[in-house]
Amino acid sequence: MPIVYLLISLFLMPNIVSADFSKYGPLQSIFLKEELKSPHRVTVNDLVVDNCWTNIDESRAAMWRPISDLGIETARATYNYVDLKVEGLRKDGMCVGHARIRISMDSLPYPATWSSKKAPMLGGVVAENTKVVTDSKNLNLEVLSFVNDFMADFTEFMKPD
Repeated sequence: MPIVYLLISLFLMPNIVSADFSKYGPLQSIFLKEELKSPHRVTVNDLVVDNCWTNIDESRAAMWRPISDLGIETARATYNYVDLKVEGLRKDGMCVGHARIRISMDSLPYPATWSSKKAPMLGGVVAENTKVVTDSKNLNLEVLSFVNDFMADFTEFMKPD
């Protein structure tokens, strides 16, 4: 029965939420682009079962390649992330799932508000996109297309004005 609720909720959710980089004004964009040039960690969280998603390495490369082409380093020891999370399962022969990609960055609150000498590390979401993905064979092409679209938006945002 929980699977039925999962499937119903997946189809009732909006199918795609755009990675809206245009929400940042011109001045915000200048500073944000500079901050986004710092090293990022590329992560993939695979929560798909029943052999519904097998091109995980290809999807990771589709995130890493544009970042590298922009001159942004990838690193393990950073609080800046480009994170892909995919959930899914096979139901009645169909693979059904949900994909989310997010760019998050290290964010420090105003230090004067903290009594200790060091403010806590916080993460802020810069951009996020989600999509319901379905296919009769697997989610490979759907997820890869989703990642490529998001990274194209990110690359376009990062281009110099």
